[in-house]
Amino acid sequence: MRIGIVDFSKRPKKNDSLHEALQILGHDIFLVHHTDDWYNIVKSSHIKHWIMTGAAYDVFSSKSPQVDARITQLINKRFLLICYSMESFLLQMGCKLNRRERTKEEFTLNSNGTRIVAWRNHNTFIPTDGLQPGIQLLASYKNETMTAKYKNILMTQWHPEKTDDGFVFLSNWLS
Repeated sequence: MRIGIVDFSKRPKKNDSLHEALQILGHDIFLVHHTDDWYNIVKSSHIKHWIMTGAAYDVFSSKSPQVDARITQLINKRFLLICYSMESFLLQMGCKLNRRERTKEEFTLNSNGTRIVAWRNHNTFIPTDGLQPGIQLLASYKNETMTAKYKNILMTQWHPEKTDDGFVFLSNWLS
């Protein structure tokens, strides 16, 4: 299957762990950078599954790129928002986001009764009580939202491409 990626990194990446994970899972990649007219590219594309990446931007800065919240209107598409892109989307949806010292860690997440070894690297978090109505909390860790769902969008505040359990998570989302 061909998977679309909207890369929110500061410089376009050709090979990173997300690309490798998708290729290991047997998928082809179509890469778009956030500086491209990515919303219209996604909208007109025949690709059904799109992943929006993490990034080292400050989600609170007006100079940082943002996820276009109109993706909720693209009902024939499925989106996975990872880390920064999740923060960007939830901020626009009116959710509460907090800052803290950067956290880089591998941890165990309980998601719908399944234990997932996950990895995170961020300094912004969404408290579990900071979600807006209609956004479904799927997993939390230390009172932080780690996985959530809204309409056609699944969001992770962890990087599924970094662990074996994350590979399974990606595979399940793509099936």
